[in-house]
Order: sequence, then C-alpha cells, then structure tokens
Amino acid sequence: MKHWSQTRGFPSMREAVAGGPPVVQVRRIRQSALELKRRPVAHSRETLRDHYLKRSRTVQEQSRSVVGKALREQVAKGRTAMEVPVFTPAFLDRAARGLEAAAAEAGLDPEVMKRLLAGDQDTVLTGCVDHLAGPDTPPGTPCTASFFACLGCGNARALPHQLPVQIVVRDRLLATRPNSDPATWHAKYQAAADRLEDILRHYTPAEREQARAKLSDGQSELIDDLLAGRLDLR
Repeated sequence: MKHWSQTRGFPSMREAVAGGPPVVQVRRIRQSALELKRRPVAHSRETLRDHYLKRSRTVQEQSRSVVGKALREQVAKGRTAMEVPVFTPAFLDRAARGLEAAAAEAGLDPEVMKRLLAGDQDTVLTGCVDHLAGPDTPPGTPCTASFFACLGCGNARALPHQLPVQIVVRDRLLATRPNSDPATWHAKYQAAADRLEDILRHYTPAEREQARAKLSDGQSELIDDLLAGRLDLR
C-alpha cells in the first residue's frame, strides 16, 4: 500500500499538507470501510461496535443526527396525538349553512354534531362525542374519568363557546406552577396545560381577549369546582 500510494502521488504522513492529496493508509481505509458497511471483518461485532464505531467522530455525528430526527418525529406524533380537534368560528359558519356537510367534514353523525354545537354534550373544558364510549370504561357505561382527562380523549371536541373556560383554566394552572412542587405540578397539570395551549393557538389574540371578557359567573364557579376537585367522583 505504501509503494502503491507513493508511486501515484499520494504523500506520506510527514509530507502531507492541508488542502493537498490525502495520506493513504490501510488503517484509514479499513476504518472508512467499516463505517460504511457496518459489518465486522475478521473481528467480532463487539470489536466493531466498541473499537471502530463507538470511537469514530463521524459515526458519533451521524448517530446524533439519526437520534435527533427520530426524537423530533416522536415529539411531532405526540403533539398530534394530544391535540383536541377544534371547531373554529369559520367551521361553525359552514355548519350553519349545511349541518350534514359539516358533520361529514368532522367525521360525525349530524345529530351528534347538532348536540355538540348546542352545548348539550359539554363537559367542562370540551364537548364529548359520546360519553358512553369512554376510554377507561366498558362500552355503554357512562364515562367516569376526570374532566381534565377529556383533554386527552379521542371523544373530545373544542368549540368557541368553551373558550372562556379554557383560557381561564389554562391561566390558573400556570399561576399555580411557581408555588408548587415541580414534579407534582408536572404530573398533575403539564399535559392539561399543553393541550389547552394547543386549543388556544386556533384563535387570534383578539378572539381570546373577547372570550376572556365573556366569562360568566356560572362558568367561573364551574372552574372553581374543577380546580378544587369537587367535580371528581370519590
């Protein structure tokens, strides 16, 4: 290899200069081949992993890139899974012009859509497509989950008339954070706060301010009961 490289103009280690032809070495060729093929050659898989790949800067950079991409994909999937479908004011306008078409767009039965829009299937923070099909109760049995759990349920739908409650609950959850044990707050409220934030992103700042001003006394009492735990079954 040394004779071959020198007769073809490749420098030795001492003669190599930055920007010039590279030094041809069996060790480097072997390392490059193993990094590309990722298969052991005349050694064990453990040697390939611990000696050739684990200590390689190139492999480390590639691994960080692969792991980073996988983590970002999982975060994106997680965010998609946590988002509650939101019926925006524009959607409600379409529903007013054609209930059946809007129901088909939302993948719901027209009668269910009608009850949702009327508020007949409101829980506290969202509307429920079917309270007899809860994720943790037998089919046909009324759902007994906490109303906070609605934010992570596939039956949940968010509507504009619920926005005042959603905003104030989000604000009050965040207000308790500085004075709470971080681990306890995270376990109890982080998911709910994130999901409420996802809902609020569907509205403009002006729409949020208008909704905040529309909070009724009844809604305020409902929020107090929710945060105090008075709405949970014992």
